[in-house]
Order: sequence, then C-alpha cells, then structure tokens
Amino acid sequence: MENDIIAYIEANIPELEGRIYATGTTLKAEPVLVISWSPIIVDYISQTQLTAIVIAPDYDEAMEMAAKLRALLGFMRDAPWHIHGSTRFWSSLTGGGTIRNDGSGVYELTHYFIIDHKKIGG
Repeated sequence: MENDIIAYIEANIPELEGRIYATGTTLKAEPVLVISWSPIIVDYISQTQLTAIVIAPDYDEAMEMAAKLRALLGFMRDAPWHIHGSTRFWSSLTGGGTIRNDGSGVYELTHYFIIDHKKIGG
C-alpha cells in the first residue's frame, strides 16, 4: 500500500517525484515531502494514518505544495475510492499544522490523512 500511495502522489504531483522521504531529509533548497505510516486497523479493509510533512525554505512554495497534497488526498465524503497499483483506497484529511523551523531555516507543514485501503488483484 505504501509504495502505491507514494507512486500515486508522484504521478499526480510531478514536482515531488524523487523527493518523497520516509524518515527525514537534510535537503532544504526545494519543497520535499517527508512521510510516515501508522497502522490503525489491519483487516479486510485496513486503515492507516499517513503523516505527511511538506518542507520548504519558502513559505509560499510550501503552501502551494501543501494545497496540492490536500487536494490530492483529501477526498470528499461521497468521492469514489481510487485505485493505484494494487491498492484500492479512500483518504481524508484529519488535521495538521505549520511551524517555522529556525534551526534549519524551513517551513514544515504537517498533514494527517486517514487512508482506508484494500489490496486488490493477486
């Protein structure tokens, strides 16, 4: 599921292709996305929290990238499930916040998404 969601983000926000990191990054010159996964329910239809942090030195660039991410993964209640790779999923934004990290000179825009997902195919 994780690789399919990353591929979905990269396919729909090409500026993030190759700039999505699982644990952190020291890159600061352009917007990047740092993500982590927290399983909530593991069942026929599973649920996972995706913590997605847009990091950029420029506030406007960070806000623009965060807006694209929210539009991509913040599905409306009646939106259909999406399929990418071998994952069928539905996602909703559940919270977040913004900080200015003075130590590294970047803005960090955190988003929490809840993703309901099911493996399809083989």
